[in-house]
Amino acid sequence: MEEPPLSSALRIDAADRAAALVDPGRRRILTAFMGRERSLSEAAGTLAMPLNRLAYHVGALLRLGLLHVTREQKRAGRPIRFYRAVADRFLVPAAAMGRRPGAGLAAEMRVALDQAEQLAGSSDMLLAIDAAGRPTMTRHGAARATDACEYWRVLTLSRSDARALAAELGALLRKYESKPGKGKRAYLAHGALAPRATR
Repeated sequence: MEEPPLSSALRIDAADRAAALVDPGRRRILTAFMGRERSLSEAAGTLAMPLNRLAYHVGALLRLGLLHVTREQKRAGRPIRFYRAVADRFLVPAAAMGRRPGAGLAAEMRVALDQAEQLAGSSDMLLAIDAAGRPTMTRHGAARATDACEYWRVLTLSRSDARALAAELGALLRKYESKPGKGKRAYLAHGALAPRATR
């Protein structure tokens, strides 16, 4: 399927609006309202977020002009409001961003991994080679198991293999995307691939 031209995207030049799109939390909330209208309770269930916290961020996105109220459904008490993003595609020029879009999530991931390591207790590092002669580094002896993990590999790849791996990483992350519900919690997942910086 062919991508629509960039000219169909709403250009965001104002610093405060761009900051909302670069912020991972607000960006995640805005995307929940892109391409469809939702009530706060519908979006809160999808995002696995407390309703009062979502209402706060939705209010900020309304004030920034990135969301709008599409309709109200009458009921006893307050009517139910439905919201939608003002566009289905947004273009944020690099000059308006201030910081990289993933910077906040990268910092949050590092904190989450460090907290999981502290929760597990001290562990030793085992450096070895596997049966194929590849170096491996794993942690052993943790007092408690956690459901956090971190994998690093240095790979020697052709450009076509690197592109194939990037596509597979994206497909793997998309495979596990789902609507959070009861018994589920939000996890950070990051797949990255880049040529090593020359030294």
